[in-house]
Amino acid sequence: MSLTQSQRKGILSAVRKRVLKSHFNVAGVDYDAWLESFDGGSGELLTGDVEAFEAGIQNLLKGLGSSHTGFYHERPSRLLPQHTINATLGEFVQGQQRRWFFLDVFEEGPAERAGIRSGDVLHQVDGVEYAPPNMPPLKPGARHKFSVSAPDGTTARLVVIEIPSGRATRTYLPSCLRRAFPAR
Repeated sequence: MSLTQSQRKGILSAVRKRVLKSHFNVAGVDYDAWLESFDGGSGELLTGDVEAFEAGIQNLLKGLGSSHTGFYHERPSRLLPQHTINATLGEFVQGQQRRWFFLDVFEEGPAERAGIRSGDVLHQVDGVEYAPPNMPPLKPGARHKFSVSAPDGTTARLVVIEIPSGRATRTYLPSCLRRAFPAR
């Protein structure tokens, strides 16, 4: 699918309005400064392919400092770890290299079931190295091979994570949420 310049402008306008109306500002972001950055970066997104457009909006939204704020095309084929494997990634420096580590691994989610633990260091996904600021894009309904290690670089291992396809169901909710939201 391609988007016209007019459609892109409409989407950017809608994202801008949605953020100002609905964003919960946990990071104490200066919205005036964020709007200046958003408006300044929006012009670059009016051309190029749809994936670059989506990635550009994701990048602009990072300025909000909210790990679960994102933008996805109408039918996303790749999503971020917090939306697919129930794990968030944090950044740290190891020697001279920036790395991702698993910050939160949620109970009974795909990452935990596959053996990922908080503190594990991410090296590769499907044979491709990922380091900040590049986040690994993950495909719903797919199996991804994660190369991880302990924080000190020891016990390197390959972990296969199966990502559920489609919307989450009660089956994929952690037990604490299943108790809080029982089936009707």
